Amino acid sequence: MVEVLVVPEGVTPIALDALVEEEDTYLVLTAEAHIESTGGSLEAAIELVRRAHPLPPGSVALRRGKPKCLLAVVHDLSCTPTWREEWVIQALDGVLRIARRLQLRSLSLPLLGAVHGRFDPERFVSLLGDVLAGAEPSSLERVWLRVPDDQVAPMSETAHALFPPALP
Repeated sequence: MVEVLVVPEGVTPIALDALVEEEDTYLVLTAEAHIESTGGSLEAAIELVRRAHPLPPGSVALRRGKPKCLLAVVHDLSCTPTWREEWVIQALDGVLRIARRLQLRSLSLPLLGAVHGRFDPERFVSLLGDVLAGAEPSSLERVWLRVPDDQVAPMSETAHALFPPALP
């Protein structure tokens, strides 16, 4: 059984195998804002943007590192709202597939769809429970759910109701 713990957004647990981030189809939500002059023309820059290929909503991109970073694509900025429940579910499934394949023991994730959108946090926790319950067995032992400071207490209650602590 996977243990789900609620922590404030700024907390990074020790011994974390992977960090999940909420992302959009062009991976701009987590991109660092720095501008670098390439010396090329504006037309060349526009052409590069036109040739960019978006990732499908619901997919997960892996960035290697320590810890690994999983980019959960739950937003399409050309849509209103930018998120869809089915994309959140697909991304959660993808995160768990990658966790199983890489034999991850722990990961930290935000309330997908609620970081850059208005997806209901309690609904997200419920979906997480459904996806974890239906997932194939893996080495995943712990999920750290990162929430805004003002939501730690209510999300802890919700998570505790869905994921009771294991008995010793």
